[in-house]
Amino acid sequence: VRLVDPLEQKLLGGSKIRTILSSVESRLPVTVSSSGGSFDLVQWFLLRPAIKINDLAVGNPKGFSSEPMLAAKEASAQVRLLSLFHGPIDILQFKLVEPVLRIEPNRSGATNVEALAEGLSKSREPGAAGAAALAIGSLIVDSGSVSYQRGRAAGLTVRNIDLSLTDFSADRTCRLKLSARLFGGTSSRLEFQGQAGPYGARSLPARGDLAITLAPSEIPPALREEYFGDLLREPAGDSRAKFETALQGDLMGTLEGQGKL
Repeated sequence: VRLVDPLEQKLLGGSKIRTILSSVESRLPVTVSSSGGSFDLVQWFLLRPAIKINDLAVGNPKGFSSEPMLAAKEASAQVRLLSLFHGPIDILQFKLVEPVLRIEPNRSGATNVEALAEGLSKSREPGAAGAAALAIGSLIVDSGSVSYQRGRAAGLTVRNIDLSLTDFSADRTCRLKLSARLFGGTSSRLEFQGQAGPYGARSLPARGDLAITLAPSEIPPALREEYFGDLLREPAGDSRAKFETALQGDLMGTLEGQGKL
């Protein structure tokens, strides 16, 4: 016990959790905070201790609201053991449980996500402070939500998002797998599998296979009218639209492809 206690204090103290968050924050142009956390040493003998972080919040870039851009009640990280003692924290896996991403535009029409990507791009310029890129072996989002605010117009929220990024870094291409339920329904669904990156100031190149299934009756009436006019004013409950395509382009601009509807 006398041998373990000092080691536990060095590894499991609250200051170490803050050190890990600071390591991430130093690579981002936004603030990162939490209400605390704890270590789970189930992976101890594999030299990969797991960290639980409570009430994780990633702030908005300058020029946007004071609301957090990303909030999650729980996050977990698996780190390389030796990096806890010295050097930058080596994150092997980072998982967010039920996070909410809030996308909002500023007065010029640019979104906070675009501003974050631009900040990441500037931080990688030669001589810039914190130029080291944030790199995570595996980034996982479990049952996330994205809320898109459109000024005075009604916002759009997509829920039940599952996302997996492998070899994630702002300065290289990563593998991406995404699935989401649309409009809060049970039949409308989106799936994308491919590659994305590297990030630019206002670009995120991507290519992959997209499959969308829509139940028109699940689309909110105001949204149906905005995008389809009278075409889908009273859709049959069992009607479905399916679309599959191979896409290539920019997630912040235009993705193009030919497919089957």
